[in-house]
Amino acid sequence: MRDAPSITVIRALQKAGAVIKAYDPVAIERAKKVMKGIDYCRDPYETADGVDAIILVTEWDEFKKMDLERVRRAMRKPVFIDGRNLFEPEKMKDLGFVYCGIGR
Repeated sequence: MRDAPSITVIRALQKAGAVIKAYDPVAIERAKKVMKGIDYCRDPYETADGVDAIILVTEWDEFKKMDLERVRRAMRKPVFIDGRNLFEPEKMKDLGFVYCGIGR
């Protein structure tokens, strides 16, 4: 957790004034000790509820298996930044996301 890219991303977003919601199926308890001022959620769908964007920075199987249509419906704005390139750009666009796969 100490060197996780999520820490750098979250701190930069907080500095810019963003409100952060986060979920990690494995490291959430450790994250709570390291990062403050975050609304920690129970699952990806609660995390997506009402947000302007999602930034995916981990590749747990749970994220690979998400119901992306449900995620899209929950979001206020459909911006999805995929830091692990888990999803196919065309599929994401077909689902209505503004999609950016980092490094593609």
